[in-house]
This record gives sequence, C-alpha cells and structure tokens, in this order.
Amino acid sequence: MTEKEKYECIWNLPGYRRYSPGENHVETFLKFISPNSIINDYGCGTGRASLKMKKAGHKVLMIDIASNALDEEVKQALDNQLKFVCKDLRNMNFDVPSSDWGYCCDVMEHIPPDDINKVLKAIKLRSPNIYFSIAGGPSAKWKGMDLHLTQRTQAWWERKLSQYWNIETLSSSGTNYCFVGRSHGISN
Repeated sequence: MTEKEKYECIWNLPGYRRYSPGENHVETFLKFISPNSIINDYGCGTGRASLKMKKAGHKVLMIDIASNALDEEVKQALDNQLKFVCKDLRNMNFDVPSSDWGYCCDVMEHIPPDDINKVLKAIKLRSPNIYFSIAGGPSAKWKGMDLHLTQRTQAWWERKLSQYWNIETLSSSGTNYCFVGRSHGISN
C-alpha cells in the first residue's frame, strides 16, 4: 500500500477527521504573519486551519497527499483565496507555487525518515518562512502501524530545521514541539 492509499483509507475514518491539530495553532501562527499573506498549508488534512486563515484575510494553498482529506465545508469555500492541490510532499514540483509563509502542523512526523530532508528542501524552496508543529512521540495505531514514522526529540528537530531556516522554538509540551522558521539572513 502506498502512502497515498494509506492516507486515503485513514481519511475515510470519521474518528480520524474529528481532530485537526493544525486548527489549534492558527491563532498563534497569525501573530507572526503580515496582513494579506500568501500561505502554503503543507499537509492540510481537513483544511479547517486553512479556512480560518482565509477568513482572517489570507490567500491559502492547501496541499495534502489524500484527495479525500478536506471537510465538506472547506470544499464549499474553495475559490481564488482558498485552493487545494493533491500532492505528496515528497514529490512536489513546480505546480506548487511560492508563498510568504508555510504552515505545517502534524505532518513531519508522518514523513518516512529517509525523506525528511527532501521534504524540508522542497518546502524551503517555496516558503522562506514557516510555522511547524511536530509530534515527537507515537500516534494512535492504524492496522497495527504507528502513523508517526519519524519520532525524534525537540533537539533533533531544532538541528534539522536549522539547516533550512533560522529557528525559534515557541513551545514544547511533552513530545509536541512548535517552531517558527525564518529565512536565513532575516532576523526574528
């Protein structure tokens, strides 16, 4: 089963779509960005976080590996300010445009360890500034598999992300970490 097939199965489960971790970070994220920003939401899931960003006046491109991830309310809100592209972050090409900011919550831990650098490089090429929320521990099991394929410490993520951005650690709660990354050469 491919990663795409796995997540399309998972997004069919009502219990999985009930909780949207990224939705809880929008208010914090909005404090860092300028009005009318262009945002790429990497691994948007249900799209509820992106919809909040759109309602706050931003233009958002939602990107997810699963074509069925978006909530119905989000699908109905698609327009020139809120768009969706079904894309594997490991294979982004030029149909994913650049943005002022990237938003990536509850995603990086789902990426296979061997693909972390590839995904971060692809995100960096499109988003000079980024907000990450990353879980460092295990997830709920699906068919006996842990969905968190890359479980690392806060220090490991800080070192990894610092290869691409100037990183500020915002918070750490147990094994959940939040970071803001700004383009190298731009002060915080």
